[in-house]
Amino acid sequence: MNIINTLKDSAETLRTELDAVLTRAVDAARQLTPEEATDVDARLAELKEAEARIAELEEVETRRANARRATSTASSAATMNRLGDDPLSRSLRFLDSERLVSDATRQAAVQILERADSPAIAAQCAVLADPAYTSAFLKVTRDPVRGHMEFSGDEHAAFTRAADLQRSMSSGTNSAGGYMIPYILDPSIIITGAGTIDPMRRLATIKRVPVGNFHAISAAQVTAAWTNEGAVSPDNTPTLAPVTIPPYTARAFLGASFEAFQDIADLAQEVSKLFSDAKDNLESVAHMTSTGSGSPTGVSYAVGAVTASRVSPAVGGTLALADAFTVQNALPARYSRTASWVASITPINKLRQLAMAQNSANSIWTDMGAGNPASFLGRSFEEASAMSGSITTGQDVLLYGSFDRYIITDVIGSPTLEFIPNLFDTATGRPTGQRGFHLWWRTGAGVSDVAAFVQLRL
Repeated sequence: MNIINTLKDSAETLRTELDAVLTRAVDAARQLTPEEATDVDARLAELKEAEARIAELEEVETRRANARRATSTASSAATMNRLGDDPLSRSLRFLDSERLVSDATRQAAVQILERADSPAIAAQCAVLADPAYTSAFLKVTRDPVRGHMEFSGDEHAAFTRAADLQRSMSSGTNSAGGYMIPYILDPSIIITGAGTIDPMRRLATIKRVPVGNFHAISAAQVTAAWTNEGAVSPDNTPTLAPVTIPPYTARAFLGASFEAFQDIADLAQEVSKLFSDAKDNLESVAHMTSTGSGSPTGVSYAVGAVTASRVSPAVGGTLALADAFTVQNALPARYSRTASWVASITPINKLRQLAMAQNSANSIWTDMGAGNPASFLGRSFEEASAMSGSITTGQDVLLYGSFDRYIITDVIGSPTLEFIPNLFDTATGRPTGQRGFHLWWRTGAGVSDVAAFVQLRL
């Protein structure tokens, strides 16, 4: 509910600011100036977006409340047979009851379930979000030899369901110790919920794919035409182009001594935080500047490779406030309404300084408060640390566009955490007194419509 309240506060602030602008014009018995009209249009667009987001989150809260009521009124028989109800409702109920999950993480998981509209994903979450599986997983990681002997009946059943799911998805390992990671420890969920310096998982279109490449079709717009009575209709069939986004595998490994497993409470949760950071660091670069060779294609790289999607500054090698207007003007109207700005912190602060120097910061740049992206020329501005921060010739420093045309794919079942009970010395073959965590996941990314973006190359 904190997110909803924050959005409501922002919406109320926008209404107050709009009322102030309009009141000044009415009191002076004049029309809005061009600058005021632009400001009003921008704030109205922000208000509409905030109200739509509030409505979406309140609908999610309503569904969660319904799920809680259904749980409280269920019979004891139905409670014992937890696999007999709807997977989506069961997943939401498990996520809502899990106290180890932060509000942001829980909200992110709920959004994935709501938007995916996939029985397979809901069924997967129903297994991996079960608190009984989480407790069983932690027992095994603490003691891989005897941990299963401490399972309760619910934990044993939950662990068996996860093993069946793992075999059906052909992931993990056999007796070497591969276990599917519980949802509360899932690094992709943690990153999505908490938000990071890589904004792409918030801005882009996320697709959960069962296996292999993601395939889609892009099409140019259909052109309508005026015709005379009885005239033959023109053939305006658009050109169709395939969009293929392959998945790539990423891995991370972390070893820990037997002593660490004894001395560090909740080591599995701490390991998950480290993996979250590693996953985010790797993906933040891939989502921006990766060439697509052996890793996902970065949006900045893809846009920069197309001459028509690049603009040049008024003075080569420098960044001026007027250059941002040039970038915004170059974006086709089709994408303007949903467009956002992305840059690293150095260009962001440079533009903020330029606006302040001209005493126009309030009309050009608006800080929306902690936790909310700034507004620049009426559109949200996100920081991406992997973009170039060097204000010099040839650098791509400012990206503007409709980021829903950048698609990130996650293969269902990713990420998978594999627990290795014993590590062995490569020279002697003897155990080293260590255990290991091996995380791997499959993901891809690519631009479905490069015309939806414009980038400033100095």
